[in-house]
Amino acid sequence: MKAVYPFGEEFIELNRRTFEVVGFGHRYSDQINRAKKKDDPILRTAFQDERFADISGLIWSRRSIGNFLGQPDDLVYVHNQVARKPIPRKWARWAEEFYTMDEGTTLRLKNVTSSSIWIAAVA
Repeated sequence: MKAVYPFGEEFIELNRRTFEVVGFGHRYSDQINRAKKKDDPILRTAFQDERFADISGLIWSRRSIGNFLGQPDDLVYVHNQVARKPIPRKWARWAEEFYTMDEGTTLRLKNVTSSSIWIAAVA
């Protein structure tokens, strides 16, 4: 997901007196700097760019070859917020489904086994 939306480092905000978590999210980062080509960064904004509007979204699994047995369904789907032909939400029973809210400024995670949560600002 960090390759197509501008998510940077994850952070947690704590109350210094009580050590309670008061906030969490990801820092905004629209590019990945290359180690050898510092003047040619990789953009993390494909799903905010009309050039990639023909891609409806990304599907992936955490399984690997030789690691199929005993695993629950784990397909993850990330919606492209600028897709010309988007797949409807809940089209399949994804283990996790990510989509933008608030006119594309926030990404939301819908998890089959728990309630949905806000992830981070994407713009």
